[in-house]
Amino acid sequence: MITPLGKLRIPPEADETSASFCSRTAFLNGRHARDFCLDFGMHFQKVVDGDPSTLEKLANLTGANPEYLLKSTFRRTADREYWFRGEKIRREGLVRAYLRICPACVADDLQRLTCEEPARPYQRSTWLLSNIRTCSVHNRAITHFPDTISVHNLHDFTTLIHPRLSSIETELARGVARTPSSLETYLCSRLDGTASESHWLSGFRFDAAAKLCETVGAVGIHGIKTRYSSLTEDQLYEAGGHGFEIVSKGARGIRDFLSALQDERSDDKFASGPKKTFSKLYEWLSHESDDSAYDPMRTIMAEHCVETMPLGPGDQLFGKPIPVRKLHSIHTASLETGLHPKRFRKLLQLAGHIGEDSVGVVNDRVLFDAAATQGFIERVVDSLTFKDAAEYINVPRPHDRGLFESGLIRPLSEIDSSLLSQYVFVKSDLDEFLSQLLSTASDLKDGEQGFMGILQAQRRACCAVSEIVKLIMEKKLSRIRKLSGERGFMSVLVDVDEVKPLVRLKDHGGLSLRKTEKVLGVTTGVLNSLIGNGVLAARSAINPTNRCPQTVVDVTDIEAFRKSYVSLIKLAQETGIHFNPLKKILESSKVPLAFDRNVIGSTFYRRDQIPDLH
Repeated sequence: MITPLGKLRIPPEADETSASFCSRTAFLNGRHARDFCLDFGMHFQKVVDGDPSTLEKLANLTGANPEYLLKSTFRRTADREYWFRGEKIRREGLVRAYLRICPACVADDLQRLTCEEPARPYQRSTWLLSNIRTCSVHNRAITHFPDTISVHNLHDFTTLIHPRLSSIETELARGVARTPSSLETYLCSRLDGTASESHWLSGFRFDAAAKLCETVGAVGIHGIKTRYSSLTEDQLYEAGGHGFEIVSKGARGIRDFLSALQDERSDDKFASGPKKTFSKLYEWLSHESDDSAYDPMRTIMAEHCVETMPLGPGDQLFGKPIPVRKLHSIHTASLETGLHPKRFRKLLQLAGHIGEDSVGVVNDRVLFDAAATQGFIERVVDSLTFKDAAEYINVPRPHDRGLFESGLIRPLSEIDSSLLSQYVFVKSDLDEFLSQLLSTASDLKDGEQGFMGILQAQRRACCAVSEIVKLIMEKKLSRIRKLSGERGFMSVLVDVDEVKPLVRLKDHGGLSLRKTEKVLGVTTGVLNSLIGNGVLAARSAINPTNRCPQTVVDVTDIEAFRKSYVSLIKLAQETGIHFNPLKKILESSKVPLAFDRNVIGSTFYRRDQIPDLH
């Protein structure tokens, strides 16, 4: 049986959290909140989490109304989920990691209440809501104090606010005066039960509605590459109001907003898909959050993308496949049909499916109705023989297109003046191509080693298939064989060791990091530190053999470094003095280190500061 407290008790204030009430009561009784609760057989964390039986014990102890305590408590109902005044709120919507207050509210508490001064200020429940950043009572920005909370004082409001009371007037003087944003006003109306149930955002969880508005507003104000986490409290306040004006209009407002973003990106030839066009907004909904609360926004955005972008079967939006294509672009139709985009553009213009305004527009952005052009595309595809030509010479995809685009196999483009002018590959031209390809090839003999197909050689030599074919056609390869039982392109075998030096790119002239380590006599870590701290210059270059980017150091930069600096070990080698006595000699001569050893990882000196050691 809990014994009620005597005179050292106070009533809970309006909108005071149960944790704050417990904290103030504990202070008046000379205890911290956790110790106070343990004294009476309770756990402070259960007070914080709104456990009904614990709040009832606290109420019996203090004479408070348990229903009153429960009303202003964020009642934990599941992992990272809370209920507050009929609203479900995830942990992300609460601020528990640092102290937030309205200095004007605290000043009023100090003046109005009559208990011991440190116990007068109390924590309003709205101060814990991360998306409410303005005090609606005093029209002031809520102040937050980073790094004010530890595991020992977590949720103990009186303990947290006590050291700040002497500076409340200062906080008042430098605070920002402003009215609550339209988003904050809406959120407060949900908490007091006056929000319209027909409002589009009413179907969203409390914190999700707020986060959606702030994210949309942030993109609208600061651009599509804006990261939510990089914004200040004041910027998020502004973003919330701006986003609320967009999102509160529902699907129409959101689609107008998405269209405006697309218009801003209209000149960007790389921004044809949702990820490029909407950047951080799309990434957030697609990859950074799997919260189903945002599904209505995802649905609107997906419908908008399908209706305004060349997306279809094979594409996905928010992890769901697109069943039906509404729009094609020259690019997507070319990929789907195998038609060359340049030729396909001409055919679309002739048929009237795209207008003169498409001239000069990149392939990704020339859009046309997929259903209306389906029959036309099918006729064009049926009239082409590109696939048959590839099968005839026995070259697999995508290497058939590589041979075509490199000019190694040439079509007779137009065989008549009708609309369905087509690519036609003349058989005699293909025969001539194969004849040249195999003109110097001899049959592979049993036991003959070192030969492989062009596709395998292309991978081993890190080059394009067309490069090897051109070497064969130009008679630059002497070792060519023909594989028995195979035909055409796939029957050709080459010696990759003969191919490699002929396709090797021009040397970049620098030394790899591994070679640089050996030249300087340093470890990998030391070299990385020298480069990372700007002591030794490095640059990116293309490896002439594998054609991959690599970091290299120019010989001139290495020599310049060696002339200016020397490591302790290297100096010991040069002077013949063991490095331990050498180090003592240099220290006694007060020779400074060239670099901070803790930063570089090794001991270096400037050569011009080393005394004569001979």
